Amino acid sequence: EYVEVPTLPGAENLEVDLIPLEVRYRTRMRSRYVEAVAEAVRHVFEEYRRVVVFLPNKELAAFYLSKLGGLPVSERPLGDIDHVVVTYYGSPVSEGVNLDVKAGVLVGFPIPDVKSRELWLKRRILNGLGFDGYKYAVLFTAVNHVVQAAGRVMRNLAREKKLLLLIDDRFTQYRHLLPPYLRP
Repeated sequence: EYVEVPTLPGAENLEVDLIPLEVRYRTRMRSRYVEAVAEAVRHVFEEYRRVVVFLPNKELAAFYLSKLGGLPVSERPLGDIDHVVVTYYGSPVSEGVNLDVKAGVLVGFPIPDVKSRELWLKRRILNGLGFDGYKYAVLFTAVNHVVQAAGRVMRNLAREKKLLLLIDDRFTQYRHLLPPYLRP
């Protein structure tokens, strides 16, 4: 059993937008995609001033850190000064740090590396137990990362307006798996 929370206190202060870009392993470092993401982050920064950007992995976060020229970027939160924190899903910043940010940009639906031996074993075990291994080992893990990342932005939601910008067409495909308040 589970408890579904259809809304949150202050949900009227949360804007969830979507840019349905095809962010995939083979496309995510192509200049067209990098420029689109960088431009979106710049626009969000201009309006919200304290922003966190989540990317699928540590390497991609480091790559994008170097591509956001002209913006005050950091790998770690810098308190209440205007800046952009660039991190990755599953990082310490995404799962436990209390961030003072006004907006979050979630780049890519964080599907784990499907070629990973550990993930293959998890899927096999779950399939053997009669569960859908892909759904439980891959999709639900990705959704959990999205919810964790979004939660960093939603602090103090009852007191101030916040933005979540989701960049990936799969946020639409897997919309039904997201909590209602995170659906674009």
